Amino acid sequence: MRPFTIVLLGLLLVTLLGFAALLVFKISVLPTEIEPAHFAAYGTLIGGVLTPMTIIVAAFALLQRERAHQAEMKNLQSQSNRLDLMRFIQKIEKDIQNALDKLTINVTYKQEDIHATGNDAFLNLTFLEWPAVIPSEKQVKERLNASNGQVSRNEPLIICYEAFSTITIYLNSLRQYCEEHDRLSGTNMTTLYFLRKYRIGIQRLSDQGYGVHKWKPMAQQNAQADTGVPSV
Repeated sequence: MRPFTIVLLGLLLVTLLGFAALLVFKISVLPTEIEPAHFAAYGTLIGGVLTPMTIIVAAFALLQRERAHQAEMKNLQSQSNRLDLMRFIQKIEKDIQNALDKLTINVTYKQEDIHATGNDAFLNLTFLEWPAVIPSEKQVKERLNASNGQVSRNEPLIICYEAFSTITIYLNSLRQYCEEHDRLSGTNMTTLYFLRKYRIGIQRLSDQGYGVHKWKPMAQQNAQADTGVPSV
């Protein structure tokens, strides 16, 4: 209930009590001769009844206003936190794009030389040669074992593996910030947006064994909590 409404109701209550006191005064005094002492008694009655009520109403209204102020400050803090989170989210999105843009490489896929970019492998659904650009951890280990650990960092396999390992770290951080932003805003729009944007890349990284965390929008998490299904 708003403080203004509380004060209005309090004033109404005080007015009703005043009329009640006037009625008591009328019944008890008016049949007899009115003397100045009677008015003094009536004033004492009004003061004794209305003054405590007025103080209580004012104190209650003040308490409600303080609660409303605290709620407003909490809301402002939440908005500030959401803005900070959105800045982090935009920074990570930019870092992911920069990492993809830097990755331009020539690889061999099914005995064919292919000129590929990070964007092709990560975002392009029709780029079927993506496994040559996003190597699995198994491929990297086999290459290291075959060369006794003597592998140049300039080798395409290593360049691609390091790039997409870094992108995996970015994605996991992005997921955490998006979920926290959605928790504060009460929606799942941010998580859904980036899940749709990076769905192909997330699936390909997952297929290749990278440690990318599974994205779950807030609504889906709540549904699982209601049904008792554990989240992954």
